[in-house]
Amino acid sequence: MLYFIPGDGMPQDEIKRREEVTNALAREGVTVTVEEVGKGPLSIESAIEEYMSIGPMLERLYQLRKEAKYDAIIIGCAGDPGLRAARELMDVPIIGPQESAYHFACMIAERFSVISPMQAGVESADDLIARVREMGLESRFVSAEFVDIPIVEMWGDDSERFVRLLSKDLKFAKLIVGITGGRISISRYRTKIIIRYIYVLIKDFFSKK
Repeated sequence: MLYFIPGDGMPQDEIKRREEVTNALAREGVTVTVEEVGKGPLSIESAIEEYMSIGPMLERLYQLRKEAKYDAIIIGCAGDPGLRAARELMDVPIIGPQESAYHFACMIAERFSVISPMQAGVESADDLIARVREMGLESRFVSAEFVDIPIVEMWGDDSERFVRLLSKDLKFAKLIVGITGGRISISRYRTKIIIRYIYVLIKDFFSKK
């Protein structure tokens, strides 16, 4: 399986960290390779950067199709850039973290909210809501909440600042019961931190009912 990161410039230690995390999560017999496209923006925080990342990613996918090395590919960005085009191009399953996370959220909760970095420096949920509608999940979607942290500052294992921002408002905290990571990508995702934090919120929520 390939975990395929759009763009260029991610530090090698972060790529290595993601590979270690994904292989630790993979079931026995599955090997995950993490690869960066090598062209495009450093991070995707606007529509401009999203579209700049898609062309180079599809070019590399075209090469990978010829090589037939992988049984499945995960797009390593929670906004699912180029997902539909990649599925048209490839003969193997293409997984979008955003799409997967939203559907997973619906399996464990009646409704869900999404925590997202700001888009082009502003709190804009337009693209996110459009994707929710496209998936047919509008009735399950509660809200989008934004954290003012650049994506590159979310890389690594230190999630204290991120969790601290989430913890500032109790009303917001209760709102995110049921979130599964939304637009925060596998490095951004802080999988263990998020799960632990959600558990605390759920426990707190039901203890006060």
